[in-house]
Amino acid sequence: MAMAVGLAALASQFLVKRQAAPPRYDLSLVADQLLAAEKDAASLSSEEQLRKTSWRESPMPGQGGLLFWGALTAVVAALLIIIGRLLPKSPPPAKS
Repeated sequence: MAMAVGLAALASQFLVKRQAAPPRYDLSLVADQLLAAEKDAASLSSEEQLRKTSWRESPMPGQGGLLFWGALTAVVAALLIIIGRLLPKSPPPAKS
């Protein structure tokens, strides 16, 4: 219990300190270096040709991996069976 109270107090200290001012940086300390730095014009280099995708990386229509789909079907079926067993059994109909 004391641990929970201590954690709550610690969390409240961080949340209450919203009055703290955001940091203010003094750019005048580095202004001389920034203004004296050599200025270079930015330019783009030539366009690069990306490598072609290999036959394994490009999906072929109609082939999604028989092993993958078989495993996925088995997992879904197993989960449905488990969920079916977890559901309560319905009571037998009352005879009147």
